[in-house]
Amino acid sequence: MKLLESQGPTPRNLTIAWLLAFGGILFAMGRMCYPIADIWRFCAITTSSVSMLLVGTWVWRCWYPNRIDLFSVSGWRVVVPTLLILELALCIINVPHLGLSWASSPTTALTDLPYFLCLIALTEELWFRGIWFEMWRGRPFMCIGVGSLLFGAIHIATSSSHPISAFFFGLVFAAARNRGASIGVLVIGHGLLDWVNATCMHWTPRFGPAINLTVIWLTCVAVTAILLLPGRPRIHAAEV
Repeated sequence: MKLLESQGPTPRNLTIAWLLAFGGILFAMGRMCYPIADIWRFCAITTSSVSMLLVGTWVWRCWYPNRIDLFSVSGWRVVVPTLLILELALCIINVPHLGLSWASSPTTALTDLPYFLCLIALTEELWFRGIWFEMWRGRPFMCIGVGSLLFGAIHIATSSSHPISAFFFGLVFAAARNRGASIGVLVIGHGLLDWVNATCMHWTPRFGPAINLTVIWLTCVAVTAILLLPGRPRIHAAEV
């Protein structure tokens, strides 16, 4: 690791870092071809998430300490309206019912919040809107388009999120990052969005799955297009 640190973020070293971080996810995706108990899938995905977080933190601290703004709150004016629009779209296609869904108590729901913020949101934002953006700085298509494809692809290993929906949500978060949102703000927004919709809300669909998914995907595309409109400050992906 010392050797990798001293050499810096070369293509070879970044490839090694990505393989170390995502090897467990690739294994979990491969195991989906075979019967596997839910508890073992959960353990594999959780272990992979911890690995991704640890390796991602190491990469950030060693190679991009001043480029990935993890403790900044800049760009919250971009993220908050974006999240409200996405939540409004969910309320249009579903009947929302406030109340704990799979959590057994308010205490359990509160203890789930660090899981969504740290193990899910922090890990994913650090890699896909932080490290990935730094790797392809100045190339918007790679930063936003290809990065979102990879973001959707890793969700194939889980049953909690539709990979195509993850791709479209990835587009929104990548566009918000490009617009100036800090990684810290994206982590908070991403984590709260997942936590509220997975733990604190019941959803009764108003329409069939095809209509619901189409509305969400089109909403994500519209929000992404608005965030990518010219004439406003941009960072990372648009830099040359």
